[in-house]
Amino acid sequence: MLLIGGALLFATLWLSDRLLTVVSAGGSWLGLAIAGLLLLRWLRSQPPAIAATTTKTPLLTRAIVESRLEALSQQVTELTEEYGQACTDPLPSLRSGLQTRDLKLAVVGAPGVGKTSLVNALARDWQPRFSLELQDTFCLFRNIATAAEAFTLPPDLLSADLILFVIQGDLSASELRCLQSLLPQSNVLVICNSTATAAEAERERRAVAAHLAGLVSPEAIVSVSAIASDRTGIASLLQRLDQWLSSRSLEQHLLQAVDRAINRQQAWLTAQLFEQRRLRAIAAIDRTQWLVAGTVFLNPVPSLDLIATVAANGQMLVEIGGVFQQRFSVEQAKAIALSLGDLLIKLGLVEWSTQTLAGLLKSSGLAYVAGGAVQAISAAYLTRVVGITLIEFHRRHPHLSLETPEARLELSRLLPEVLSQEQRSAVLTGFYRQAKQWLSQQPALPASAS
Repeated sequence: MLLIGGALLFATLWLSDRLLTVVSAGGSWLGLAIAGLLLLRWLRSQPPAIAATTTKTPLLTRAIVESRLEALSQQVTELTEEYGQACTDPLPSLRSGLQTRDLKLAVVGAPGVGKTSLVNALARDWQPRFSLELQDTFCLFRNIATAAEAFTLPPDLLSADLILFVIQGDLSASELRCLQSLLPQSNVLVICNSTATAAEAERERRAVAAHLAGLVSPEAIVSVSAIASDRTGIASLLQRLDQWLSSRSLEQHLLQAVDRAINRQQAWLTAQLFEQRRLRAIAAIDRTQWLVAGTVFLNPVPSLDLIATVAANGQMLVEIGGVFQQRFSVEQAKAIALSLGDLLIKLGLVEWSTQTLAGLLKSSGLAYVAGGAVQAISAAYLTRVVGITLIEFHRRHPHLSLETPEARLELSRLLPEVLSQEQRSAVLTGFYRQAKQWLSQQPALPASAS
């Protein structure tokens, strides 16, 4: 602001001097008019002034949190109705978090990174402004058979108000994956514990900050020496912790913790609700794909007509739409299926499925390769692909109607993704086993049917 004010003052003095010069030289109103035009031109050339604004994140209130708890209660009721059995009500536990309590600080990390040393140093040198519980250290990693590292997130860890994630040296791939899981759910400070010189420790911290750019802010990455005999080793961390505590009142810390817990609970309930709906939708797909296959098996059709055969069975789309709380008629469902069928043709899936499945049937030694067997299995496979695409669409866009242009565009993007998944050998092998079992239950067709 001082620089801006100084610049404006300089410009004003310069224009005044020019004005006086022109008026003195002209000695008339003409000179004054010219000076005025110069001033007007200068003012118009300046960028428009931008009002200084400060955007503050609104503080949480108990009313806001209570409103979110009520919405969560409705979500629990919805899941209970679809589950067919009562779900554990999380509200009593969440509301208890609104009561005054000690703040919780958790120290986590891989084995041998200095967690215990850091806990001891904090207990020795830190006097926080609020009563604070320093939780036992969590070792997040364990060795698995592949010699890689896996991690688990203990429930008690996620209830902490702040997590100190301790690393030593370079950030490992497992530590990065763990941070990616923690950050959306918790407040995290990354602690770079080092026994090197101050300059080297700072270089290590900057390297970690570069690695975590876009994921963790540089201010949330702190360098310490937990084995130092006095507070100088953790001075920067103590300063950062005091800033964290001072950033809001104790009430705000508690409300923030409950708000994060609500987010976790909502994510879990959403996942559970989707899983129940997905299972019901899969059942509809499994049932419909073999009904379509049976029709085609008894009445073989040319390969390109398989799309029309699949699309004609709009009942599956109606059923899946109902599962995901979208209601439309059979005719509307047929229109959606036909648009997906056009995409299948453009992607070459009809020809691919016929050739691939024919090869699998021939290698099986079954006597049903002739006749409508290949077309029947292809029709079942195409029905499955359409159904799985719809499930994935509802997972990503639970509130977007399938009848909108945006939905059609998204389906065109999703279909290739689903195809790549369904064409994996493991998935295709599973479908082939079902097809082989289904074929073994069908009556042999007369030679004229081939």
